Amino acid sequence: MSLIDKNIKWDVVPSIKYCTLALLVLILITPMSFAREPDSRIERVYTPLTNDTFASIAQREFGHLGLSRALAEYNRMSINTVFTEGDEILIPTHIVGKENTVTVNYLKGEAYVRPAGSRKYRRKLKKLEKLYTSDEIETGNNGFVSLVFKSGSVVNVQPVSHVRLKRLQCLEDDPTCDVELEALKGGLESDVKRNNGQSNLFTITTPYASAAVRGTAFDVDVSETSGQIGVTEGLVDVLASKKEVPVPQGYGIAVTADQTASDVIALLRSPSIHAIPTRVSVQDRLHWEPLTEAKRYIVSLSEDAIGQHLIQQQDQEEFQFSFKNMPVTADNFFLSVRGVDAYNLKGLKQSVSLRPVRLNDQQQAAELISRIAGNIVQVDLSGPQSSLPHEVQWSSDPEFKQVVTVDVPGHGGINQPVETGQRYFVRARALLDPKTVSPYSDVLTITTKNTTR
Repeated sequence: MSLIDKNIKWDVVPSIKYCTLALLVLILITPMSFAREPDSRIERVYTPLTNDTFASIAQREFGHLGLSRALAEYNRMSINTVFTEGDEILIPTHIVGKENTVTVNYLKGEAYVRPAGSRKYRRKLKKLEKLYTSDEIETGNNGFVSLVFKSGSVVNVQPVSHVRLKRLQCLEDDPTCDVELEALKGGLESDVKRNNGQSNLFTITTPYASAAVRGTAFDVDVSETSGQIGVTEGLVDVLASKKEVPVPQGYGIAVTADQTASDVIALLRSPSIHAIPTRVSVQDRLHWEPLTEAKRYIVSLSEDAIGQHLIQQQDQEEFQFSFKNMPVTADNFFLSVRGVDAYNLKGLKQSVSLRPVRLNDQQQAAELISRIAGNIVQVDLSGPQSSLPHEVQWSSDPEFKQVVTVDVPGHGGINQPVETGQRYFVRARALLDPKTVSPYSDVLTITTKNTTR
């Protein structure tokens, strides 16, 4: 029995890119997206093996399981078809077409792709690799993937996550950019862009709810028992329990496994960072004001302001961050911190730009000496290392949460106004070159006396 309908009229939209592996264009465009007249077909009749499926044929003929759905749609058949002896299908051998793909812009750690239709096979992702409809992305504990769509939209797949590329119909000359992702586990951070003159529909579905947007920034998180959608920019329409709820900027919604949705909840405000240091080495810590309703914090280091090139990320309960594991990989990097509430909704971010420097623990800083004259304290560099320029830090607390930082030349010092009856703390480190510092000196404690009349 032949499964080919010789009377089907195939429509075809010509394009500019030729490719024998072809077709593969098919992976992401539906049969009506391209046009083919019967006399313009460049295809062959293929006889499947007994018990073949479109997945096994796509893997054997094209080397990519992700093309199985496109091949099924090309033949206008179910992707679940199991072939028997005597069946026939059409396989394109050369197509003019365009690729609907998404590009892996950046990745880190354990990151894998599971091609469409595969339950056992997965392989490591590669930077700048193109992914197709129905491909699945999985990340491990330290894994991170940043995806860039043809519209310019960016989706960052967080650690321990699983997402399926369910629909990709977003070519530059399409009237609508239509993308659907299926978040199965973990977290997605999305920044949806819109091409000029092109309408936009970007949807993320979860087992509990779906979020549809036309240009905004939002987070989606999925666990075994609930899902969360938080909006940091624009407006998101959330569909849960067959009810559509508009969620505005600065708010979120939580949905349980039985699809019971919470009220719209205000996201936690961004944490207030105490002081932004001039430079940071592995000795430094950054502190922020604790948020009363925060159960934990998410701290991220990245090489870019929007967090596509992630260096390090961690969940923690403390409201301080240590740079002890920080690699010096760029001239600048960006730190963001946000609180997470009792609903597991991520709050608004506080982001700062920082300048990383290496620590040379074979060098020493100068000693510090001080003298008080009235309400002014003078602190000077002393000892063999005093000829080097130094960074001097002045604080009113021993942990240096709030700090005044001054760079001084060799043999230099600082003058600082003080109040009576107070204690102050000073430390310094040598600036060995623009990207290298010494360890901090011993902390100099200064106590001013109370004045009596």
